[in-house]
Amino acid sequence: MTIEAIENLFKPRLLDNEQTARAFWVREAALVFAQVVIRNVPDCADRSAAIRKIREAVFTANSAISMEEKIPTIGISSAEVYA
Repeated sequence: MTIEAIENLFKPRLLDNEQTARAFWVREAALVFAQVVIRNVPDCADRSAAIRKIREAVFTANSAISMEEKIPTIGISSAEVYA
């Protein structure tokens, strides 16, 4: 991994409206899943781990949303984009 790749991982990013909406739905789905876990799993270390992993999944998914590359489409054919 290059220094440039590492720097790219840690640079701040602003979400556009479409990304914000997608991140919202990821969080909403995770909230429902976390509520199901809380209501159905005994209060123990495994339940805590499950909630922590749901939270981690949200952060990872939202990171992917924020880091996605926007491919310009004006004047570029799909064949050129995927060449």
